[in-house]
Amino acid sequence: MHKLNFRGKLEKLEKILNSWRGRKLTLYGKINIIKTLGLSKLIFSASVLSIPENFAQEVNKLTFKFLWDAKPAKIKKSTITGLKGKGGLKMIDFDHMNKALKCAWINRFTSGNKGAWKIIPDNTTAHLGQLAC
Repeated sequence: MHKLNFRGKLEKLEKILNSWRGRKLTLYGKINIIKTLGLSKLIFSASVLSIPENFAQEVNKLTFKFLWDAKPAKIKKSTITGLKGKGGLKMIDFDHMNKALKCAWINRFTSGNKGAWKIIPDNTTAHLGQLAC
């Protein structure tokens, strides 16, 4: 399951980033490429499936390598992923994004609507205790 849902997408992410690597982009431009063309391919799968172990680290490794042109980082990760109003550039840390996607399901589970899909979570609610929202 993980190979079909995630490995191919990781390879596509790498191809997309490599195709943009030769262009002279600003940090803002690179972050936009990462968000719109790269990570957008992973969002749906990550929101509905558990990601493989170390997958988030692999995604971060690829995206930050692209961001810094395979050179040492010039800005701390916590700064560059911070809000623009606080001096950051709103770069995405995929591990944090994955956790946020999973936490969003809690609101869906607890909402008052009576969707037929809610039968499935009734059998898997034990997994919700594992999330650190």
